[in-house]
Amino acid sequence: MVEILIASNESALTESVLREYSGQEFSQEMLSRYTDPKNICVIAVENGRAVGLAGCRSGSNRNFLVDNAFTLDDAPEGTFEAMIKSLMALAQNSGSDAVDIHAPDPTGGNINRCYRMGFEDSGPCTCCQRSDLMHMRFRF
Repeated sequence: MVEILIASNESALTESVLREYSGQEFSQEMLSRYTDPKNICVIAVENGRAVGLAGCRSGSNRNFLVDNAFTLDDAPEGTFEAMIKSLMALAQNSGSDAVDIHAPDPTGGNINRCYRMGFEDSGPCTCCQRSDLMHMRFRF
């Protein structure tokens, strides 16, 4: 069973999942971004091992912006959804109007998961114009 934890409270687990996912691209700057308490980031943990991360920062207009969300290849089914639902609950409890996801989705699987959770396509992002990102929005 996957447990969802706040990344800022679990820096060692957060570092381990970032290291495994990012490999050679891992940096301490990357870690501090996800463990900074002002950014709301969650990690998925199974049997004491981190298997996913979803990073969220507060956006304008009371929106939450998820700018990175991934699971490791061997993460249990439903891990991505559990992380996003956790962020959605945190956003709604803080009075946010919406959750936006602008995150890489190399296989296209996460975009389909978001559709099933009620997200809608929000169109290309005007700030980055990257074609490898999914752009999804859920309004409360």
